[in-house]
Amino acid sequence: MFIHPVIRIVSVMVVIAFLAFPDWQSVAVAAVMALSLILIKARQVFPGLLKMIWRLKWLYLSILIVYGWFTPGPVLFEQTLIDSRFLPSINGLYSGLLRVAVLVAIVSMVSALLQTSERSEMVSAVAWLTRPFIIIGLNPQQFSLLLVLTLERVLELQKLIQREMRRLEEKENLFSRATKLLGRLLMDIESSAMTLEEEQTVLPAMMAPAIWQWLMPVLLAIVFYTLG
Repeated sequence: MFIHPVIRIVSVMVVIAFLAFPDWQSVAVAAVMALSLILIKARQVFPGLLKMIWRLKWLYLSILIVYGWFTPGPVLFEQTLIDSRFLPSINGLYSGLLRVAVLVAIVSMVSALLQTSERSEMVSAVAWLTRPFIIIGLNPQQFSLLLVLTLERVLELQKLIQREMRRLEEKENLFSRATKLLGRLLMDIESSAMTLEEEQTVLPAMMAPAIWQWLMPVLLAIVFYTLG
């Protein structure tokens, strides 16, 4: 069954919106949906997704530290040799693990969306969704190109960082290198978007989704509302 690209994007947005107020059931359902879609539609990208999730391990650790050590509550274990103020709380670790799971689920959802869709479909779908914002001066085609390319680049972030770091002088301080790195990454995304815009000045025509297909995001909203 063909699911309209606009419906796919709106469905992912609905799931991510509910993950802003997470619980374990919602996170599990979102992760299973994403992984099932990848295994069915684009099984070859699954190893790459696992590697990408693993590369975020320091971010996971940072989240656990922030939540674990800065959330009040009973400590994980009693220790007479260490002041309890320096030990993580049970509530904090629980909240931290839940946020880590949310991050993994969101990365999986976005990856599943991008890897199972053609770029032209995504760009046209985002442009279709943002057409009402023309009245405030937004260029839907340019915005959609930038958004889709940014998401694609995020999924390849480690490779891009390694490439750009090799271009920077090793003698520069960390802050200077990080600033130049961010600037180059943003310039790379903008340059790619401009190139694509020149090559494809007219986006493929995007027909409106069938009315019945809007039931999918509605049903997803009902399911996640019920789980929450």
